[in-house]
Amino acid sequence: MAKRRGTEVSTKFLSINPQYEEEVLEVYAILTEEVEDLQLKQLRTVFKRLQIPKCFTADILQSIDHFYESNGTLIKHRTPKSDIVLHMVTTFTISSRLVNDSDIIDIVDVDKLISYTSKLLYYRDNYTHIKNTWRLFVETVLGSAPSVSELLEFKLNLVDLKKIKSVLGLDGSGKDTLSDVLLIDMLSCCSSDESGTIYNFDFSRATHGLFINIKDFACILGNLGEYD
Repeated sequence: MAKRRGTEVSTKFLSINPQYEEEVLEVYAILTEEVEDLQLKQLRTVFKRLQIPKCFTADILQSIDHFYESNGTLIKHRTPKSDIVLHMVTTFTISSRLVNDSDIIDIVDVDKLISYTSKLLYYRDNYTHIKNTWRLFVETVLGSAPSVSELLEFKLNLVDLKKIKSVLGLDGSGKDTLSDVLLIDMLSCCSSDESGTIYNFDFSRATHGLFINIKDFACILGNLGEYD
């Protein structure tokens, strides 16, 4: 099986589910009936048709909005935020080697779309499990039940993870232990794959540093085989 930083990763989650591929292709075919290509701005419609919960697509749509608002100056005027947007562009479009703004093409690459969206569809089909498990972590940090919006928007930082570790008895006071190094590793790796490719485009990372949100958590569960 594939491994990531010493942790065994679910090969099922990493591979493309044929059923999900069919779903994506069906929506793609509908949206390109009268046009040759699908543009980035149409991903909002793709995700809506696939009924993917907004908490798993908000980062993508925010990046897409910023992409069009930039008026072709993402590379000319580089910022931490524009770097995130450029990662989004290469994740979904036929654009690859981006040196100048003229290299950016907003045409969606169907293979890239299938590869990325396959994971989102795992999140969709396991949404209740993801949300309920995430709630346990958030409640541990807050000490009370969060509202729906608070739950979906909550971000766990290193301090929060250390608190969770202590409450769960993983700090050496119980039978099992969880090192701070592993916690930092979780924070640093949850938003990108083993090659360093970013798959969470939340702009907060440009200003708030490392954290885990519900989308990162969904990916962690997938890597651990929770959807197998």
